[in-house]
Amino acid sequence: MGTPEPFEAGKRAIQWALEWQKQAKTIQEEQEQDSQHHLEVYWDSWFEREKKTRQTKRNYDRWIRDETKKWDGEGYGLKHQPWAKKPVDQINSIDLEDYWTVLDTRRTAENNMAGTKKQQKTLLNKLLKEARPDFPHLRLPDYPEITTQLKQARHLKLDEWNRLLAKVIDLSGGAARKPLTPTEYRNLQFSSAKRANQRNWVDLYDSLMILWFFHPRAEDMPRLLSEWFTDEGEEIVCLLEVTKGDRTIKKTRHFRPDAVSNWRRTAQRKPKGYLAFPHMDRDAKNPAESSVLDCFNDLLRQALDQCNPPIPSKGVTSTTIRHTAFRLTLEEVPELGQYPGIVTFAENGHTSPPMLQQTYLKYIEEERLAKQLRSKMKPGEYSMVRRVDLE
Repeated sequence: MGTPEPFEAGKRAIQWALEWQKQAKTIQEEQEQDSQHHLEVYWDSWFEREKKTRQTKRNYDRWIRDETKKWDGEGYGLKHQPWAKKPVDQINSIDLEDYWTVLDTRRTAENNMAGTKKQQKTLLNKLLKEARPDFPHLRLPDYPEITTQLKQARHLKLDEWNRLLAKVIDLSGGAARKPLTPTEYRNLQFSSAKRANQRNWVDLYDSLMILWFFHPRAEDMPRLLSEWFTDEGEEIVCLLEVTKGDRTIKKTRHFRPDAVSNWRRTAQRKPKGYLAFPHMDRDAKNPAESSVLDCFNDLLRQALDQCNPPIPSKGVTSTTIRHTAFRLTLEEVPELGQYPGIVTFAENGHTSPPMLQQTYLKYIEEERLAKQLRSKMKPGEYSMVRRVDLE
């Protein structure tokens, strides 16, 4: 205590202890106050409110799973980051640079984590905005750059597409292209224990044709109803009554003339109810949560494998067929990739002109230019492979 006098030393020790207790209490109060402004507090309030607003909306269970993973996903969830224990007004760009490093450790050759970074950024921004009643002047932090990994969307070439359809028709025993009554359709060979059966091949064919003519998204397929399609004589109109993210409901019109006869054949055997594998159970509120897409994708890959020669099937899904429909249409009718046609084509397919440009037109133009240049440029005299006379 800095004194040789025992009595004085005792007084100083008591004074020091009292001061230490006072400081400890102050620190504890500050920590308790800070804990009221940790990210978890705003996650709890935001999540509870969002659940109430989404309970009656489609894909509610999937939304719960996805958002919960963003918050407490092992290792990468916001909850597990050191700065999640700081008052939200103290979260800064350095914290986020460290977080980006955490996410980068999960990179693979197929996934550079750009999508995850965007999702986590969106959630963090929502939670910070949730904190603004406590911090009126709270600004969103500066995020590190998110580099998007762009690559050409997988699609089938025209020859592959035609060979796929021929194989599916063959696997259906020709029934896919026959005008069947509902009873004849239900009486097709079927087994609930084996997906590769005649009725399922007919369903796969019908689903492929709907994707080809009307470009629905993967999540639309399990909930498509025959009642959503209207035969107006010269054209068939599809009204998606449930759209992605509850976007504006719009009519989809086919551009290919053979859609009319094709749809009438499908509608003849399935005049009401679900169009894609209608025998499969699905939740009326969330039909996209069913196993319909698993069945579709499995049969699709089986058909590709059985083509002669086989068509690479790894990673091919219903989304691949949607890409195929867009890509081959743009190749066949180039003016749909130019204004004003591109606007109508994009809206009709529930997408946007920039998405068509980035996903298809960019690569179509690159291939077209390369082909054009090859036809114009002469081969080099000394790069040619010539027959060598050894005699």
